[in-house]
Amino acid sequence: MSKKELEELIEKYLAGKCNKEERRLIRKFYDHFDDGTDWEAGLGDPGKMKKHMFDHINEGITKKEAREKEAQVLPLWKKWAFAAAVCILLLLVGGWWWSRHNAAPQMAFVEKTTSGGQKSTILLSDGTRIRLNSAGKLIYPEKFSGDTREIRLIGEAFFDVAHDEKRPFIIRSGDITTTVLGTSFNISAFPEQDIEVTVASGKVAVSSDPGGINPQPATGSPKQATSNGATRNPQLLLSPGQQAFFDISEGTIEKKEVDIKKYLAWKEGEIYFESIRFEEAMAALERWYGVSIKFETEAPKDCVIAIAAFTDERLTSVLKTLTYILEFDFRIVSDKEIVITGRGCPEDA
Repeated sequence: MSKKELEELIEKYLAGKCNKEERRLIRKFYDHFDDGTDWEAGLGDPGKMKKHMFDHINEGITKKEAREKEAQVLPLWKKWAFAAAVCILLLLVGGWWWSRHNAAPQMAFVEKTTSGGQKSTILLSDGTRIRLNSAGKLIYPEKFSGDTREIRLIGEAFFDVAHDEKRPFIIRSGDITTTVLGTSFNISAFPEQDIEVTVASGKVAVSSDPGGINPQPATGSPKQATSNGATRNPQLLLSPGQQAFFDISEGTIEKKEVDIKKYLAWKEGEIYFESIRFEEAMAALERWYGVSIKFETEAPKDCVIAIAAFTDERLTSVLKTLTYILEFDFRIVSDKEIVITGRGCPEDA
């Protein structure tokens, strides 16, 4: 056997791949280095060869022990790594679960609008029924959650609110916040017009926050009186036949006793004017019929309509009737545009 063959056999032995006969041969080689056998002829000096073989085997044993030690340490490291991974996973899952069950729910909102000449009836998830007047907008959640039922109104609407004493119903409309538990009432809150909240049944709380982005009920704020008896930032409690009137120019709100017929007639299909400026009446007709009404002169705008009512009449018929009251003229430019002309208000108007 050559030196190279012996070294290969030793490596095979250390790797644990020798069969029984090869292991016996290795031991025989090592044991017979001192028995007088002439090793130099094939393998060189027997002492050096024996030492070389011993060192080679010893080196192999050392490496083997190191591998076994590493094999013992490695599973421990893997155990720690696995434990750390499990902890991280639990933290992530726990965080997701907490955020899922404790974070504020993301509500889906619905936006309903009516064009000029159109009206719409809307039924909310809590059973509240709303009649939205022409040129109005209502924004509300698909389903109410939390301690309140909150919506937003631009324009005019009549509310028949489902009673829920645990969850107040809140309407944001311009600078006015209306809060109820269950009742029926009308809100008129068109852009750049005074706001009116008129109660038909039950009780309603109305508060104001002029210029506020998100007005809240001013339950504890002091009332600031004005010359006409109106107040700034109060909370008014209204009963049937009462109205909260918010003056947008003054930023004040006051409570009035009113005839609710005037304010609820629209939902029955009736146009009802009483003590209203002609310009405001024309704005109401614009929304009602879905047209544009322009003034050729400024003179007729401040004339006042004492009282007038119309049910299911064409716009031209309404305007002709009003010409007998205020002495103005009108010109039909198209089916969507009308021009008002006139010298001013009658002497007795």
